[in-house]
Amino acid sequence: MGETEDQDFADYILRKWKSDLQSQCQPHSYFRMWNDTPRQNRNYAWQNFMTGNQVLFMDPYVLYYPREGRNKCISTVNAICSGPDPRWDNFRQNLGYILRYSRKVNLANVTPRGPLSSTRYCLAQTPAKGAAYLAYAPSGSLGHGKFPEIGGRVV
Repeated sequence: MGETEDQDFADYILRKWKSDLQSQCQPHSYFRMWNDTPRQNRNYAWQNFMTGNQVLFMDPYVLYYPREGRNKCISTVNAICSGPDPRWDNFRQNLGYILRYSRKVNLANVTPRGPLSSTRYCLAQTPAKGAAYLAYAPSGSLGHGKFPEIGGRVV
């Protein structure tokens, strides 16, 4: 291959890699999450977890950050709140639920298996014995699932 052909091939690989990555991954940033509802925040965390990603929450906790409504609190002294902004309680709780459920399944053995659930959010371990399924419903209604070998655990 000549230099031009090498560059064309490298450009092709880079375009394909970017395209594949964008089609497989959720956005890695959730900037402006403070503008969304608690339900949208919760769905972001769970949908990422159920598709094999992780979530990092830069919790403002007791730092007073009123710009754009990020972290509002009632009583502040030197930009420190008297307690955490309760607006984030739902998100914090759901991160805890994710942790709890992640400990009920062997994360090394489960894989995202969206087609098994009508919601498209399912982690599954599907050996002949000891199957485990974890499904998430963003709307709150699980719908239906295709769980073969249901002799395993549904968590």
